[in-house]
Amino acid sequence: MASFTQIQINGLLLKTHLGWGAKERQKVQPIRVDAWLRFQKVPLACKTDDLKETVCYGQVSDCIRELIEKREFRLIEYMAAEAYNAVKKEFLQNKKIDFTIKITKLKAPVKNLKDGSVFWYGDFSV
Repeated sequence: MASFTQIQINGLLLKTHLGWGAKERQKVQPIRVDAWLRFQKVPLACKTDDLKETVCYGQVSDCIRELIEKREFRLIEYMAAEAYNAVKKEFLQNKKIDFTIKITKLKAPVKNLKDGSVFWYGDFSV
C-alpha cells in the first residue's frame, strides 16, 4: 500500500489586478497557480472510486479562481495567503490534508526578469 498520496494542481492560469502601485493594478495581469494537497492518510477514494472520499481538485481550482479573479491585490504574498485560507476553510477543515500554494506573477515589472516572481505559502515545502 502506498504511504504517500497527493493531488497536484499544475498551471492554473488566471488573470487578476495585481501590483503595488495603483497604475500597475489597473491592467489585468496573468498569474500561474500551482497547488498541492497532501494526504496524511491514503484517501478512501483509492479503494472506493468515489469523489466524496477525496478532495475535488476542480472545486479547489474554482475556489482559487473566484477569489483571485474577483479581487484586487497589491502583493503575491497576500494573494497566496488569502487563497490558502479560503481553500483550508472551504475544503480542508477537520481533514488530515496539508495544503501548499505557489503563486507566480508571470510578468512582474522588473527589468530582465524572464520567468516572473514566485511566492509559496503552505503547510510543507515542495
